[in-house]
Amino acid sequence: REGADDVLAALSHVRSNAASLGIDPDRLCVAVFSAGGPLASVVMSERMPYVRCLVLFYPFLDLEHMRSQSPFRAAHPAAHVDALVPLYSPAHLLGVAPDSLPPIFLAMAGQDQIPRLNESIERFIRAAVEHRVQIDFALHRHGVHGFDQRNRDARTAEILERVIAFVRRHVQ
Repeated sequence: REGADDVLAALSHVRSNAASLGIDPDRLCVAVFSAGGPLASVVMSERMPYVRCLVLFYPFLDLEHMRSQSPFRAAHPAAHVDALVPLYSPAHLLGVAPDSLPPIFLAMAGQDQIPRLNESIERFIRAAVEHRVQIDFALHRHGVHGFDQRNRDARTAEILERVIAFVRRHVQ
């Protein structure tokens, strides 16, 4: 919950200071990377009309593995962990109110070495298909975790150009 509150505070700060930042407070994009994937749940669980799009780069998007493999199991009752999974699992939230979601761009690193990360992205994609949620998807087949900074190749450039065009299309 603390992370979710931080996202809400950041959005509030950006919107409150939009004039000095030179941006439109009603045309924002939220971008989430890697382990921050569950924080996408903040903009997926309650409709924020000022969030015009959501960009997801190689993120954890399904927390089902936390039910059996959570390091928090030792400190918290299983029911507590199980109750948190759907609240902060973007894959679960695709089915809650699919028509109210902002447009989503998802980039996946085909050679990601983070355990269970790509599996969570694959579950997210299956959930998107199941609930007919349109996503713009880019797979960097040979990309590593953090490919946008680490892979200096034509595919990385292509994906970055696509995401910039996606954001421009939705925030203008």
